Amino acid sequence: MTDTDELFTLKNAFYLGSYREAIDEASTLKLKSDALRLEKDVLVQRSYIGLGQSGKVLTDINESTAPVALLAVRALARYLTSPDSKQDVVAQFEAWLADVNSSTSPTVQSLAAIVFIHESKPHAALRALRSFSTLESLALSIQVYLRIDRVDLAEKQLRVLQERDDESALYQLCAAQVSLALGGERYQEAFSTYQEMLQRYGEDSVSVTNGLCAALVCLGRNEQAETSLKESLAKEPANPETLITYLTLLQNTGRGLGGSPTDAATANKLLATLKKTSPGHPYVTALNLVENSFDRVAAGFK
Repeated sequence: MTDTDELFTLKNAFYLGSYREAIDEASTLKLKSDALRLEKDVLVQRSYIGLGQSGKVLTDINESTAPVALLAVRALARYLTSPDSKQDVVAQFEAWLADVNSSTSPTVQSLAAIVFIHESKPHAALRALRSFSTLESLALSIQVYLRIDRVDLAEKQLRVLQERDDESALYQLCAAQVSLALGGERYQEAFSTYQEMLQRYGEDSVSVTNGLCAALVCLGRNEQAETSLKESLAKEPANPETLITYLTLLQNTGRGLGGSPTDAATANKLLATLKKTSPGHPYVTALNLVENSFDRVAAGFK
């Protein structure tokens, strides 16, 4: 990414999780290139997904006339809002990746990888990313390696990302995530990175705020993490990742669904919002699976 990239500010806002800022930035852009206009539209629609407004994406993108990049965004929105459609969406991405033309789309590759990550198919996600031609594809490969506990490979990809653009928000986010995975003294390093990013990019950066909260929890500073999460949810009450981070914090501190009436009420409210806005999110799917399994076992003791 260079200074001449007309979408630099938009991309940074999106990757930081500043979705409203990304949408506002996009509305000011006057782009002559069809390719850049399409990339802008993709980022705008993905920002609406980030805001928990996948339903709007399904309405806005015409399934009959939209280019494949936007159809891929629509497919992701469908995946997150319609649990019954998940396998159809997975099959659609597999078909796009097998097609000579659509498989070269960076958007198709990245969103296919995201869906495969949600499906716990790390090797399929890496295959989807192919040649790691974009900063996002490199960042996603780091996510995959961290999920399968290959921190060594994540560090290797991080060095490649650093060589590409060590000033990008994606590089800084990934560097902090790798530090969290390494643990120990690196927790403080991750915390410092997130703090610097908040000072640089502002407090509306959802990705940074959630990462900062994770670092605070690792450092045993749970109260500070909770305060930060409350502030973030006050701004974006439907953001799925923030909701999940808060739920995880409550559970890890014994204040979740099995906690006091007040804590349980808070957890139930967070969970209800998540289920309503992102019913197809992997977190919700896994929770539903556990709940259904429990109900089946419990039924045997009646």
